[in-house]
Amino acid sequence: MLWKLLIYKECKDIVADNNISIKEELYDVLYYNLGIASFYDIDLEQCYHLKKELNKKPAF
Repeated sequence: MLWKLLIYKECKDIVADNNISIKEELYDVLYYNLGIASFYDIDLEQCYHLKKELNKKPAF
């Protein structure tokens, strides 16, 4: 759990230091993900449910 806090703080500092809008970055990620999904004709809702089920299973 500590690593999540460290990553969060580091990301927050980077965003603040570079005056980057996190909303703009999230838009970029979403835009490219939607573009890739569209290009490969992937149903993102189906992917979401599949991944959700896979995450319930133990890793080993």
